[in-house]
Amino acid sequence: MIFENEHRTQPISKLQIMQAFKQIKANGGAAGVDKVSIKQVDQNLRKYLYPLWNRMASGSYFPKSVRQTWIPKGNGKMRPLGIPTIIDRTAQQVIATELEAIVDPHFSPNSYGYRPGRSAHQAIAQCRSNCLKYSWVIDLDIKGFFDHIDHELLIKAVHHYTGKKHILMYVQRWLEAPVELADGTHKHPDGKGTPQGGAISPVLANIFMDIVFDKWMEKTNGRRSRSRRNEQFSDRDKLKVWYFLKQQWSPQQISAWLSRKKLLSISHETIYRYIWADKAAGGKLYTHLRGAQKQRRKRHNSKDSRGRLAGKHHISERPASVETRKTIGHWEVDTVVGSGDQHCILTLVERKTRYTLIGKLANRSKQETKKRAIQLIKQHQRRFKTITSDNGTEFHSYADIEEHLGVRFYFATPYHSWQRGTNENTNGLIRQYLPKRKSMAHINQHHCNAISEKLNSRPRKVLGFKTPKECYEHRF
Repeated sequence: MIFENEHRTQPISKLQIMQAFKQIKANGGAAGVDKVSIKQVDQNLRKYLYPLWNRMASGSYFPKSVRQTWIPKGNGKMRPLGIPTIIDRTAQQVIATELEAIVDPHFSPNSYGYRPGRSAHQAIAQCRSNCLKYSWVIDLDIKGFFDHIDHELLIKAVHHYTGKKHILMYVQRWLEAPVELADGTHKHPDGKGTPQGGAISPVLANIFMDIVFDKWMEKTNGRRSRSRRNEQFSDRDKLKVWYFLKQQWSPQQISAWLSRKKLLSISHETIYRYIWADKAAGGKLYTHLRGAQKQRRKRHNSKDSRGRLAGKHHISERPASVETRKTIGHWEVDTVVGSGDQHCILTLVERKTRYTLIGKLANRSKQETKKRAIQLIKQHQRRFKTITSDNGTEFHSYADIEEHLGVRFYFATPYHSWQRGTNENTNGLIRQYLPKRKSMAHINQHHCNAISEKLNSRPRKVLGFKTPKECYEHRF
């Protein structure tokens, strides 16, 4: 064995890593941006595969950039091909193998592309059989599929089949990996496109096409014969919906329950339309929704309602060394709110050691946040290099902090809380002392210091059961 037994938080085994590399080795291929070849990895498995397993099993794995090259198409044109590093291809193969076992049984029997045990010859044979049944053929092609596929829709498609967090997390990271162009510059994805050439690409393409095309075709076939044809919902039908809304059921729950009991066939979108029509007429049905203040959840490319600020540094601009957690000085910041008033706290967590600072805020204004942040940072100023924040308006005075203390701020992608996972996890630990739905009006800075001291003096499994305080002070 090339690995020693160690416990990790993500269900990735050493055997999966080894089997995935053997498959990558059998397939062959060029090196990625790090110029490390399959032969080099094969000659030193411990050097290359042990760190990969260690990072994947702990959730700290992030892919390198994908090298872009161009290859000829059959029509004489050229198409881009993305070449991940050998290590990243191995990681993709681990997830691709696991994901394929989950989704393949659900795929259409008429789907043959990139599926285990199926070939192009079998597809041709099926076409020949179909030609004996039908007198027509439709030839379709999708232009620029890999260049334009929507990330949000693709993640939803994957989530439709599996809720495994490690699969969703790593697929998201691969989608967001930058592409290194021939001139050495990097192109960052803008919410769409995935390089064709990775080990994960075929199964992701099959998942997406299964939902948006295969399943759609199956549902559409015969729909007219099953349609309601001008049937309107009666007052009695609406009364059923109204009753369950009063019980705080969601439209999706109402739709599924009524359908299962064969009481009414109505989609959750129809229920939503009924609710918003009622609101437009002065009704109050919308107040029974869990998210009563907004008609729709935020969609891709929608504006961030928490405030926009020009000149912010996106997390993609953050030095790559921050992701490795090899050096101290890179922090994440957030606020934790109470209930019933404006009192809250400011939390700062150092990524490598998990050392935590907590400051009391009378409110979440940018002025109050700036004042407390400067006070906390000044106590450890030489140990601050970068700070990663969410997009809350309380951090809109970040430029003043940068100018005053010389620390650089970076902002995570909106609604991507996992990009600040260390801070989110720490906030969960703080809730042990400051429960949700409780006011923080009675909390002062002395209480905050006491809580941070308890957290910093508590042994942590991720640190080898050392305390954050030990790791933090040892480095300095």
